[in-house]
Amino acid sequence: LTVLKPGELKARYGILPRLQAVVAWEEIETGVVDDNNNDVEGEKVKVKEGEKEGEKEGEKEGEKEGEKEVKEACEGWRPPWEDGRGSGSHPSQSTAVTVTAAALVTPASCLDRQLVRWSVQAPASLMALTAPGDAWQFICPNPSELVARLCHRLQVRGTTLFRYPSGGGRGGGDAPYATFPPHPVSATLLLTWSLDIMAPPTKLLLRLLAQHMHDPSEQHDCLTLCGSKGRESYRALWEQAPSENSEGGLLTCLHRWPSCQPPLKALLAVLHPLVARSFSVASMRGRSKEAQEEEEEEEDKGLNSGSGEGAAVSFVARIYSQGIASTRLLQLCNNASSIPRQLLCFHNGHDSFRVPSTAKCVILVGVGTGIAPLHSMVEGYFQAAKHKNENENRHDSTVIPALHCYVGCRREEEDFLFKDDWPIYQAAGILTSFRVAFSRKEEKKKETKTKTYVQHLMMEDAEVLSPLLMDKDTWIMACGSAAHVLSSVTEGLQHVLKVGSSGNGDSDSDAAAELAVAWKDVQSRFKMDVWR
Repeated sequence: LTVLKPGELKARYGILPRLQAVVAWEEIETGVVDDNNNDVEGEKVKVKEGEKEGEKEGEKEGEKEGEKEVKEACEGWRPPWEDGRGSGSHPSQSTAVTVTAAALVTPASCLDRQLVRWSVQAPASLMALTAPGDAWQFICPNPSELVARLCHRLQVRGTTLFRYPSGGGRGGGDAPYATFPPHPVSATLLLTWSLDIMAPPTKLLLRLLAQHMHDPSEQHDCLTLCGSKGRESYRALWEQAPSENSEGGLLTCLHRWPSCQPPLKALLAVLHPLVARSFSVASMRGRSKEAQEEEEEEEDKGLNSGSGEGAAVSFVARIYSQGIASTRLLQLCNNASSIPRQLLCFHNGHDSFRVPSTAKCVILVGVGTGIAPLHSMVEGYFQAAKHKNENENRHDSTVIPALHCYVGCRREEEDFLFKDDWPIYQAAGILTSFRVAFSRKEEKKKETKTKTYVQHLMMEDAEVLSPLLMDKDTWIMACGSAAHVLSSVTEGLQHVLKVGSSGNGDSDSDAAAELAVAWKDVQSRFKMDVWR
């Protein structure tokens, strides 16, 4: 097979050569298997950089004993939930949560934007770190059946051991990934807990696969996909609607090109790490404030370790094509009995998106799934007011500010999250005002092309919001896609300020200077939780 030079790659396929630092994994033990999973290499070979033929027999025996201990450690390793570890705000302190319910929020016909609402039973130790508006990080391991099929396709034993070079490559050190099992690590554990084998293939991965194809036509097909000339074909393959039966990007590639037989060692160098996905808490029902206080008192007395049952916590997730968490949630929505319901979870460790206790007024703005954390905030105030009314004799220092809420979604019947809860909160007096913008509501009327977004509602309420923004005890909390929050919400707030400052100042320059000062003050009270 001809190895194409960078100039030929650019001319033929539109591929721009790019330098890429990769991890030089060391394979400690190799094993190639046939279709019956039998070792066809005969004996296992140790590969170690700098190993010399003249090593003493005693040193070799010592290395064999060390490898045996490592192998036993890998075989005996269990995820944190199986031995009760974990309860903190770091991946190494991950704990297990069980998914108790999962259901599609959007209609089944809405394939371009699917939303799932799901709940977990969280331990008390994790709940102690959590407040309304916080986010949790979830790590979803690759399915064991998928890992087994991948090892079989690559003709590699799952017990093959690999060592990560200390201090080199991605992340450096002996633990380059968030969920890194014992080191050295077996192929099965590495592919299950540390590497993303389900994501659409990167151009770097496609070029690597092309180097290990024996069929020139398959190599041409692969290089075309990763070049600019095959962009549309790539999108057709990988940017399709999510599927609960997805087998992942890497396996799909290997099935598409049967002659491709890359060494696992090379794949480990270019596969992306398995990263945690962040979800904002949408609801924390099921655990009363009295129960929390009782548990805290018991912990102070040493009677409770903090590992209680906790609460039912809900989240809202948008489904993405080929995503590990997305595939798992779709399977749980369909009540797949063979799918494990446990996920690794930890608190994201940040408390920057919380309403300050001194706030007297809060303007809440949420777009899409960004409505979720705002709902948890309003729900928290609702529960606090309810608890205060039920216990009039008990002192409760919770101050409920005036809440003005603006949310945006496509259509009421499609993705209006928690639509049954908002009227309840408004009737209880928790919400001072609540407005929702449906951006696709007017699509059926051909004569109307104008769409309504949250900034339009804020502009309509400029006379009411303007004096509130000028008050230093008013805070703005906005959540959603960075493209919407950074531009749309900012546009709405600046319009409100402009209305409030109109007529002040002797000239246009004075008015602009005054507006700039006011906007700088608002920015100091403007909190955002956004994603790209």
